[in-house]
Amino acid sequence: MTGSNNVGKQFFSTFVLAVLSACISGCVTTVEGPYQPKVSDDDMVTSYVELALGYLQKADYDAAKRPLKRALKVDAKSPDVHDALALMFQLQGEESLADQHFQVAQQYAPNSARINNNYGSFLYQEKRYSEAYKVLQVAAEDPLYANRGQVFENLGMCALKLNDTQAAFDYFERALKHNSNQVRSMLELAKLQNSLGKHQLANDYYEFYMKNLRANRVRPSASDLLTGVKIAEKLQQNDKVKAYGVVLKKLYPNSSEYQQYQQSYN
Repeated sequence: MTGSNNVGKQFFSTFVLAVLSACISGCVTTVEGPYQPKVSDDDMVTSYVELALGYLQKADYDAAKRPLKRALKVDAKSPDVHDALALMFQLQGEESLADQHFQVAQQYAPNSARINNNYGSFLYQEKRYSEAYKVLQVAAEDPLYANRGQVFENLGMCALKLNDTQAAFDYFERALKHNSNQVRSMLELAKLQNSLGKHQLANDYYEFYMKNLRANRVRPSASDLLTGVKIAEKLQQNDKVKAYGVVLKKLYPNSSEYQQYQQSYN
């Protein structure tokens, strides 16, 4: 990926399946009579949704539809089912249908941090930044939400798009306080600190970010590498500037970032 929009979309899309799967309510069973255990509707819906999520993780959308249809028959008002349907349509590029099901899920669970976080992420990808910001602020109100660090990071990304640099700065810092492995927050804070003239602090954030990528065997994007070039230049670390340029040329020779590097640093 070479464009900043694609990079942002990548960060926003990777966490959704894991969050949805982890936060589905646990199985509930009821008992009728002394020896007749019966699976409750909630239990059935949860099982169907989890089965569908397994298929979605494999990009087997046709298979995912079957348990979701069954779940709807059990409980057409389940916010978890509509959230899963929205995710499926989002992954398929059916933005209108995804939006419809996110809104239904939100209608049945208006204060759900998970659903509002997922919906806010979707709205961000659709470049509906003001709407995303409002929805994500609702998600952030739940102090016990397990992925609150991700919510603050998402809010920071929205704030950047809305040209509120100070809010973005604050949200990224809050994201790292909740989860020190919020990698996008590390990168964005590196950029912000560099723009404020705090180049060594920017480098600290950047090195932490790159270390995290290496630990997870993730290749840095062209934009990531150009950020490293800009920080190294401010610190007069010419060897690093050249080293990042070599990697840019090797991995992304046709990228706009490499062209910018050639124009500015050669």
